[in-house]
This record gives sequence, structure tokens and C-alpha cells, in this order.
Amino acid sequence: MDAPADPQPPTAAAPAPPPPRADSADCPAAGGVVPAAPPQVAVVIVGFGLPGRFVAEVLDARKVAYCVLERNPSNARSIAACKKPVVCGDARDPNLLREAGLEGAQFLAVTLPDEKTVLEVLAVAKQVNPNVRMMARCNYTSTGIKAERAGAFAVVVEEQIVALEFAKLMGNSL
Repeated sequence: MDAPADPQPPTAAAPAPPPPRADSADCPAAGGVVPAAPPQVAVVIVGFGLPGRFVAEVLDARKVAYCVLERNPSNARSIAACKKPVVCGDARDPNLLREAGLEGAQFLAVTLPDEKTVLEVLAVAKQVNPNVRMMARCNYTSTGIKAERAGAFAVVVEEQIVALEFAKLMGNSL
């Protein structure tokens, strides 16, 4: 989806406060197990499922500095084991976004599968860095429109991708 030329700020109420950050027993970042974010990152990736890993592969190939913000402690340990910069915790926490380097980042890729959380992360991220260029993952077109209104310049809408694939499959099968 293309973002409107002059996106309007979101009109929804402020997002709910994030859950508390995991303590050192649950979150490796608090215990120093996970490498810290580099001093200056160009991109912050929120979520390290398949979409987040593919974003990281592109950035690695181009030698672009990034930091991953991952909520799942087990996944964060795996990311750290690969010597990737990672911050463990909830991306709706502005302090964790800062810790991941968002204040100086050029891009934010929110690759989470939960649309409500994606919209909340976009709202918080825009407060932390009003100039960051945000990309978002959404399940439905209606949420993709909300993500654009929240400031995302690019939105990947799963139902649109599935629709296109079905159309190609049907076209190739006839």
C-alpha cells in the first residue's frame, strides 16, 4: 500500500501501557547475555520471526547496522548466539525502543503478527523518533490503512499477498 502524501496523525486514543519489562531471570538483555545495540543503528527490527529474519538478511548482505527488539527471551538468546545486536522486551516500551537505537535510526520494521501491537508500536515509535521511516506488517487491509495513518510509509498486508497468489495460481492453472 502506498502511504498518502501527507499522512494524518492517528486519532485513536493513546495505546495501553506496555506490560512490565522482563527481569534478568527472564530476559537475557537485563543480565548482559545479549550483545548491546551498536552505538548507531540505521534500522530497528521489531520481532524476529520469519519476516524479521528476512529483513535482517537483507541488512546483513548490505552491511547495514541494525538492532532487533524481541519479546521472547528464548528467541533473544538465539539471536545473541548469532552475534546479532538484540534488546529483549516489549517494543511498546519507549525506553526499550531507545535502547535499541530508535532515536538515531532511519527505519523501523515492525514485523509482528499481532495487528493491535503493531499499531501501538507505531504510535510509541513516532513519539521516540518523529522522523523514523516506519514499515508495518498487518493481516487486513483495514488495519493497513490504520498503520498508514499512524505514519507507516510502507505496509505489508497479508490478505492482499494471499489474494494475489491465489489469482496467480488460478491464472496459471487455467
